[in-house]
Amino acid sequence: MAVWLLRAYRTLTNISMSRRSALADCEKHCHIEDCYNCGQLSQGYGKISTKITQASHLTEENAAATQQGVVENLKRHRDLLVSVKELLQRRDHSREGGLAETLKKRIASNETKLKAARASVSAAITAAANAASGAPSSGSAEPPSTFSYEVQIEKLTHSITLDKAELELQEQRAVLLQHTLWMEIMFFHKSHAMIATMYQSFVHEQMKTSQSLFDNWKALSPIVHDLPMEVNGFN
Repeated sequence: MAVWLLRAYRTLTNISMSRRSALADCEKHCHIEDCYNCGQLSQGYGKISTKITQASHLTEENAAATQQGVVENLKRHRDLLVSVKELLQRRDHSREGGLAETLKKRIASNETKLKAARASVSAAITAAANAASGAPSSGSAEPPSTFSYEVQIEKLTHSITLDKAELELQEQRAVLLQHTLWMEIMFFHKSHAMIATMYQSFVHEQMKTSQSLFDNWKALSPIVHDLPMEVNGFN
């Protein structure tokens, strides 16, 4: 609306300036010497042009204030909304990935395997001790070697250590993401008050501009009413 009014006032200003120049030429070349009505029209249109120019300036100032105070603030509010939306999407994507749950399951599985491997080592050591002391064994086979179990235990222990470190990192990341999300939502929620303040300022500026325009047109009213309007006066 402000842009449309601004264009309209600029057009009116250009027309008024052109009409003022044309009337000044008309006054100079009027076929009636010392024509009173042409002189009055020339002076009147000069005052009209001045008032329309003032209206144009008022509208330009109002358009600039609207651009800076409303449009830019709404753009910032939109950017904040997009930021919160993207943060929620990242949180949902993180949950869908389920990396923490995968790590927990792998750690539990490896701990079960580690317990079984340690039990096997204990059984092998017991069997070797019984064989060395001549105690009867359940079978005639050689006692199993503990080397393969020890390698397996070392690998499982290393894997569990890495997974627990990664799990702790993921949990810290989840806490940080939740905190960041909370802060963003709180700031976005508070920004609604800023939008309300923006509209209050906008309405105040519109009322101020409307009053200035009204005063400008009111001052122009007696000028246009004093212009010569009788056709017979231009004989």
